[in-house]
Amino acid sequence: MGIYHIKPKFQQLLKPFANFLIRKKVHPTTINILAFILSVLMGLSFLLAKWSSIFFLLLPIGAFARTAFNALDGMVARSLGLASAIGEVYNEFFDRASDAVIFICLGISNLASAEYSLVAISFVLINSYLGIVGKAAGGSRVYIGAIGKADRMILIGTTGLIAYFYSAMWIWDAMLFIIIAGTAYSSFQRLQVIKAELE
Repeated sequence: MGIYHIKPKFQQLLKPFANFLIRKKVHPTTINILAFILSVLMGLSFLLAKWSSIFFLLLPIGAFARTAFNALDGMVARSLGLASAIGEVYNEFFDRASDAVIFICLGISNLASAEYSLVAISFVLINSYLGIVGKAAGGSRVYIGAIGKADRMILIGTTGLIAYFYSAMWIWDAMLFIIIAGTAYSSFQRLQVIKAELE
């Protein structure tokens, strides 16, 4: 089930930041946009790392911040009474756009195999689609899986930290292979849950 089961504890850690955003009445979609901007910066870090390995250090920072923003948007939406169907659409859109930017930039950076990057983002999008389509078909939004969004961010952040000290294509390819294999298994898990709910 990945690290999704620790989400309540992570949200508790973020409570002071959530309270600040709530006091300032920051709209949840603004938080979604900030998370997307962070993902763009992470993507640019891949492209700029060929000139300086210091950009690898932006990856763990960006990965943690994006994960935090992804948790905060829901917390703020519920507290301000702004949770809505269109808000859910915006959240899903910016999440998928963020994933695409990160993996496309990694693929064209020459740090990793472009083919692996393409397969990885394809599997990620399919897995996300499965989570959503179950709800559209009358079930619940399915998040279960060996590798989810937070797990991907941990892998990218950790690999970025390793790459700062020792950069080689096989490191990033290995990370992508883990994401591909884990996401494929996650899709299988989600299909099983959806099947059980809808049959």
